[in-house]
Amino acid sequence: MRRVWMVWFLAGCMTPYQETGFRGGYSDQELSPGVYSIDVRANAFTSRGTVLAYMYRRADELCPGGYSVVDGTSGSNQSLVYVGDRPQILNKPEGGIVVRCNSPQAAAAAPPARVDRAIVEGRQPVSCLISNDDPAVGMCFFDAGQCEASYARHRAEYRPCVVVAAASCFVATRVLARRQTMVCAPTIANCEAKRAQSASDPDLENVSDRCGIYRTQGAS
Repeated sequence: MRRVWMVWFLAGCMTPYQETGFRGGYSDQELSPGVYSIDVRANAFTSRGTVLAYMYRRADELCPGGYSVVDGTSGSNQSLVYVGDRPQILNKPEGGIVVRCNSPQAAAAAPPARVDRAIVEGRQPVSCLISNDDPAVGMCFFDAGQCEASYARHRAEYRPCVVVAAASCFVATRVLARRQTMVCAPTIANCEAKRAQSASDPDLENVSDRCGIYRTQGAS
């Protein structure tokens, strides 16, 4: 069940037009005056055509006076997820272009698109262990039994499991097992701290760019 909910959480919806975030997006770099590289990475629920549209839309923003394409690439990044005990490969489209604005004077540093955290709502309740020392720190689980098992091992550090209305989560891939895992916390700040720590963990890769938000439907 936990793996099913993890896949559901990852699915969400197609990648929106935004700076690279939890569900993907664009990133750009000025290589020289008036010359930009633009990369777009999307989730498996976004078409290649949409990825291309995002690249050229960003090019229009960076070069309001027009531009020419110097170079370009496209492809996909594969991720292995599990639905129950059945593995499933998701193809996530990505692409990049290098553009030269028609004149350096016309190149404008376009303001970044608004970046929102991915928000997913579901019926699965979330159980959390809250630190005895800081109510903003803890561990959260979609499986209540796993929460209770963790509490049994860490009674001295945490309060008993409690069901919460929302949690903040990120995903990463365990290198040796080649499986994706989800890490959740009771606050966004705590989640981001865990995510930053995981980004430097050699046993993990493909760590999310930022934490998302999960909310239980009907919870107050």
